[in-house]
Amino acid sequence: MAEYFEAYAQHFDIMGRIRFGTRVEQATPCEGGGYRLQLAGGECVEHDGLVIASGNLWDPRWPEVPGAFDGDFIHSRDYMDATDPVDCRGKRVLVMGLGNTACELAVELSAAGAASQVLLSARSGQHIVPKVEASIPHPSEPPTGLLATLPRPLRNALFQRIFPRVIGRVISRMPDPESLGLPPAPATFFEKRMVMNNDLFGRLREGAISARAGVKTLMGNRVEFEDGTVDEVDVIVAATGYRFSLPYLSDDILGCSPPEIELFHGVMHPRRHDLFVIGVMKAICSIWPRSEQQMALVAPLLAGEYALPSQATIERESYPILDVPFSNCQFYTADLQRELAKGRRRARRR
Repeated sequence: MAEYFEAYAQHFDIMGRIRFGTRVEQATPCEGGGYRLQLAGGECVEHDGLVIASGNLWDPRWPEVPGAFDGDFIHSRDYMDATDPVDCRGKRVLVMGLGNTACELAVELSAAGAASQVLLSARSGQHIVPKVEASIPHPSEPPTGLLATLPRPLRNALFQRIFPRVIGRVISRMPDPESLGLPPAPATFFEKRMVMNNDLFGRLREGAISARAGVKTLMGNRVEFEDGTVDEVDVIVAATGYRFSLPYLSDDILGCSPPEIELFHGVMHPRRHDLFVIGVMKAICSIWPRSEQQMALVAPLLAGEYALPSQATIERESYPILDVPFSNCQFYTADLQRELAKGRRRARRR
């Protein structure tokens, strides 16, 4: 993936526009528009717009657990492999969490030659489905056929009805998570992002991974779980997610804390039309194609080739990006492309 991003940057000739190793300490709006950025080292620069693309998967959320642990305690953000940053080979490893990262790490650490024992601790359940291997439309491709012609409210309502049935048929062919010691799955398919993993159930069934309840207390080299079980543990990997934080932007500028932010079409601040957030979303597909589609809306706006609708429309079509049900990626692409076409027509009429 790193090679792909490097090739992407070289193909579009943007490597020379990137200042590597340069931290933004603070961003403040300028009186006439744009932003003044204070960089580490004291340098200040001004730009006409600010695109926030630092994402929401970098500031680790650590679990709050009473007690003390004598072994190595790391967050999944720092995990590289079974030997880095902690050598887990031949050790008893506890993975906390039941998201995609937690399940991937548990499977990797349970492989031959890695950890001697892998415990997977979760307080709440997940819908776990196999990774998609069939041919499906790319997230950057809008829907075709009937779904492309339906009004957005009707299309979304239809998706809300059809999607659970399709996923329900897939899950009906999978083992019951509770039969393998995991917590019960959520009541609906839109409550959490589903876990996609081909190997977790098999590793649980064969005993390479052992399910545990949520962690209750840390006791030196032992961990007590909420059901009273106690295990000796050498390493804990907290795959407990991330906080969406923007340390270089104050809440006064945003008008709220970052997790509460509402954006026009999930991209632009509704009252600061030169402030954009890219790649922060709840989605059931890859972030990268959706991010590219988001920038396909931002770039023409900055270039003067796209005109915004009325402020009332902007407010109406803004929503909290992290407090909405998971959306269909093709629908989102269609909405962005439709708005872009409208905005280009508005720009031509001016």
